[in-house]
Amino acid sequence: MEFLADHEYVEYAKCESFNTSDSNINMSVTFSDGTQGNIKIGDFTGIEIGEVYEFSFKCIFNGTRNANFLTGFKKALDCPITPKLLEILPAFYAYVPCGIEILEEKLDKYISSINNPILKEITEDIISRYRHDYLLYPAAIRMHHAYLGGLAYHSLTMCDLANGMAGIYENLDRDYLICGCILHDISKIQEFGTPTVTEYSVKGQLLGHLVMGAIEIENTAKRLGYENSEEVMLLEHMIVSHHGNPQFGACKKPETPEALILWILDTIDSKMRVIDDSFPKYDLGSFTDALGALDKMKFYKKSK
Repeated sequence: MEFLADHEYVEYAKCESFNTSDSNINMSVTFSDGTQGNIKIGDFTGIEIGEVYEFSFKCIFNGTRNANFLTGFKKALDCPITPKLLEILPAFYAYVPCGIEILEEKLDKYISSINNPILKEITEDIISRYRHDYLLYPAAIRMHHAYLGGLAYHSLTMCDLANGMAGIYENLDRDYLICGCILHDISKIQEFGTPTVTEYSVKGQLLGHLVMGAIEIENTAKRLGYENSEEVMLLEHMIVSHHGNPQFGACKKPETPEALILWILDTIDSKMRVIDDSFPKYDLGSFTDALGALDKMKFYKKSK
């Protein structure tokens, strides 16, 4: 990127390294277009190598050449979700294939389609407080949907599947299914701690997102005056049972039709996404390697 003297700029860039020259601390960065550059950071501290930031800086002619002097910074993933941010995220991170703006539109449509007033208000309240992180966080560290936007992509794909299921089986309540699909992994935000997580938070390891999700719903229901409703009890049951069996982390086995289907849909989408993400690496007419996330099974990629 080319910068003009006596102009101020705001650009996203990844911090690559630091060095010192002319009594200044210089930061080497990679901008979103892939070009390399330098920014003199002065007294600023807290910038981490490998992180992507929104940098504010002024370009000044120092007598021999133009130099960029930092005036402010903020982690990119803490910034409001704007078209500019969405445009640059794929340049720096593994990123959801459909685009976060599409997920946000789908999320709002599914919430507005919930008819039960208690389930709808609880869902609206929780999403309103976590919307930014819900749209940016991955659904897992390594196993499935392990990229920015993965949490919403996984949850909303489950909503798509739930729509079809609810139209087939008369004893399935669509409102519970949609609400459960949207909220089942909501506390992965606390379980992971950051969108670029590489390990679980302490609270995530000690409690896990099923327990924390049920607590989130309970606290929200109390604040809204719904803590004694059947809707809250059944929704909490869906959250704590959506891993199906205790050996997979479930606190309870599913004991309502909606809880059973939530577990099944979660399993289908997580496993199929592993296959879909793996297949491009293999030739037609060949088997994948043993996939750890799928009990080390191999899958054949048909020849045509």
